[in-house]
Amino acid sequence: CLDGYYGDPVLGSGDHCRPCLCPDGPNGWRQFAGSCYRSDTSEQVVCVCNTGYKGARCDQCSAGYYGNPDEAGGQCLLCQCNNNIDMLDPESCDARTGECLRCLYHSEGHSCQDCKLGYYGNALVQDCRSELPWNPPSHLTALIADHCKPVHSRTVRLDP
Repeated sequence: CLDGYYGDPVLGSGDHCRPCLCPDGPNGWRQFAGSCYRSDTSEQVVCVCNTGYKGARCDQCSAGYYGNPDEAGGQCLLCQCNNNIDMLDPESCDARTGECLRCLYHSEGHSCQDCKLGYYGNALVQDCRSELPWNPPSHLTALIADHCKPVHSRTVRLDP
């Protein structure tokens, strides 16, 4: 069978080529699998989802992707978090808006583009470093943050 179809093309087999409904079929606006096959054990059709898609019919976005694949013309797009999220964590970015929710490496912002308060460097290359020569205990973090003042968008200095 051609890509996007499954079955047995042999004449008389009784199992002719049928479209993969992942979810709409090869000529639909919402086809998010290049192929599919019938499972030998369950007899169910299994979609082989394209990158960024998941679900039995490839109608959901994978972790690290966002979008609206359930709408006509919708698709899943890579979350733009500047390599500052765990792509395997389904909560790392909002599945609908793409907003980065669990920024790593001391970064923050809609796209994890800034260093957190108390850190300086370049979040775009995972280089946010603490200004402090030591890591304070958690109960002191708020006190220290109160004495920090942003110098510019990515640099924070401690007042003497």
